[in-house]
Amino acid sequence: TNETLALANTGTNYLSLPGSASNYASAPDSAALSITGDIEFQFRLAADDWTPSVATLLCNKASGAATDFAFSAQINSGGTLTFRWSANGTTRIDKNSTVALTATDGQPLWVRITLDVDNGASGNALKLWQAADSTDVPTAWTQVGSTVTTAGVTSIFDSAQELRIGGENGALAASFAYIKGARSRTASRRSSATSPTSARSRSTRRSRSFPAPSA
Repeated sequence: TNETLALANTGTNYLSLPGSASNYASAPDSAALSITGDIEFQFRLAADDWTPSVATLLCNKASGAATDFAFSAQINSGGTLTFRWSANGTTRIDKNSTVALTATDGQPLWVRITLDVDNGASGNALKLWQAADSTDVPTAWTQVGSTVTTAGVTSIFDSAQELRIGGENGALAASFAYIKGARSRTASRRSSATSPTSARSRSTRRSRSFPAPSA
């Protein structure tokens, strides 16, 4: 079924994405989601394993084929982050964080990814961030490693694929266990847009109690 199953609330609501086949939330392709310039993602999530044996997909806008690829983001087995994008829909550019996230298995964390397609110095710049858990979007972030700068101005391909949270078109992805509060945002500095993550859900909405964030 494509219907979201709501269970009894025993704590904080979250979207459960255990990595099983066809378990994801999605939003259909739209002009607001067809971001081709600077882009930013913010995830509030709690992974059962922050150093998974198989790469954990956070989101993507891509097909399972070799073409029509816009972007994807994932947590790698060593706890680093990868952001992957394409300027032409076929050739993929992979960039990794220089260090791993500082995280505790099962505990919530904010993760942020920003891509500046033109850093003003004939290059592009990827930055990855994290912040302690909080109910609202953090105002202070800690950068994860160094800025990943690459020569050449880039862009993001305007894929016709839907935006998926916790799943991959055409393949089974090992997905993170929980998105606490089911909040995810993509935004362009030039044309800001908020993406609905529950336009269609093939996941189970549950509740779970988390400890209060530390000061």
